[in-house]
Amino acid sequence: MEKIKIRVDLPEENRVLYASCVDKEGFVDVNRFIEELPYVEFGKEFMDPRISGILSKLGENEFLITVNQREPEEKQRFTAAHELGHYFLHRNLLKSGGKIEDRYILKAEGVSDEKEEEANQFAAAFLMPLDRVLEAMKSGKNDVNSLAEHFGVSVIAMANRLKLPT
Repeated sequence: MEKIKIRVDLPEENRVLYASCVDKEGFVDVNRFIEELPYVEFGKEFMDPRISGILSKLGENEFLITVNQREPEEKQRFTAAHELGHYFLHRNLLKSGGKIEDRYILKAEGVSDEKEEEANQFAAAFLMPLDRVLEAMKSGKNDVNSLAEHFGVSVIAMANRLKLPT
């Protein structure tokens, strides 16, 4: 059985910001987190329907995370967290002016499936902290649908987080 990552691995300097973006129920305001990160801009645009999100390197230490506004809010949240995962885990792969463009199935051109899986795991741990998921379950949210709604993610994202078949 594959181990479920309990917490997202954030650099020490970002942990206080993360804690301030998680409400008492465990809902994470990913948009606010990105907007308050130094050197990272955040935006939503109407993009090609085949694109979910983009991490762009604008300058030496300047980045832009953009998500496709055409997609449902739950998908936008996961995509934003996924791109944030690329930022924390893979930004060193980008040259100035470069980008990681994630397709709607969360596959990126020029990035390995392993890097995509890492970004997905980051996003899941970021948006659905396992300790908060377990607390929600103890409080009566015992099905994937209610948990997904509680954390503002898709049913598929929650099922994947819990390692359930989709």
